[in-house]
Amino acid sequence: MIMKTMRVQPKLNYQLVGTGFGLHNHLTYDAISATNQPNWKEEGKIFVGEILLKKGEYTIIKGEK
Repeated sequence: MIMKTMRVQPKLNYQLVGTGFGLHNHLTYDAISATNQPNWKEEGKIFVGEILLKKGEYTIIKGEK
């Protein structure tokens, strides 16, 4: 299965606790659909790196809608 990527911008800043990885709301990132999560499609779940976001927590800039 080929994973399609999309470009998203988080609405808030996020930090993965215990790591140096975080998302900043003024930047855009590549993301993939979180197809391994329950209700991923209905809830708009995506992975941006290791961070799981759901619909309402990000804006799609380019890609799947």
